[in-house]
Amino acid sequence: QNYEARIEKQQMELRNLQLQIRPHFLLNTFNQIYSLAQSGHKEAIQEIVLYLSEYFRYLFRSGRELELFSKELRLIEGYAAMAGFRYDGAVELDCDIDPEVEFVRMPPLLIHNFVENAVKYGLCQERILHISLQARYDNHTVTFTILDDGNGMDAATLDENRRILCGEHIPTDPTSHLGLYNS
Repeated sequence: QNYEARIEKQQMELRNLQLQIRPHFLLNTFNQIYSLAQSGHKEAIQEIVLYLSEYFRYLFRSGRELELFSKELRLIEGYAAMAGFRYDGAVELDCDIDPEVEFVRMPPLLIHNFVENAVKYGLCQERILHISLQARYDNHTVTFTILDDGNGMDAATLDENRRILCGEHIPTDPTSHLGLYNS
């Protein structure tokens, strides 16, 4: 009974964390649509609205704590295309995924969040941002790697982000690094 109560509590916490990540993405997408509307890019706006339809269908139909990575991958590819519209082709995504990984179940939007941050923090003026998403399956373990050739970060920020990911550091500002901390 105690074990089941802990599992239920963890599932509730996971749902709460997922809800915190989603508004961040949605607000960024609305900003993209607004920018495109100002510059008259009707076709790009249409593509983004179609992507948002798929995104919300994914979220609302799922109702599960875990989803197939193949579904997340489609959303990630759509997001990269959407970012390419917003930044005039300055975002390119390359995916190298072991076939077994597409059948792995994971929390929705987990990897999406990292790709979104690569775009948000990695864009450089006058240069294409290349993002590489790799997923390797080995001995019942999946390793995801997301690389970009963007702005980079200073050593202190890199160290802080690594400590957040390892659970060694909790940001003092509860809204700072929310997606990274939740992931």
